[in-house]
Amino acid sequence: MAEATLIISGGVKAQPPVLKTVQAIALEHNQIAPVNGHLENGRTW
Repeated sequence: MAEATLIISGGVKAQPPVLKTVQAIALEHNQIAPVNGHLENGRTW
């Protein structure tokens, strides 16, 4: 079942992965906030 879930939710194989850069401090508080300018305080997933 786990393999089927990954195949279904994985998207199109030919497309690159979607990456998002968010504020590190927000992640520590279980929140997502976009990075405003400086990437040094960001984390990319």
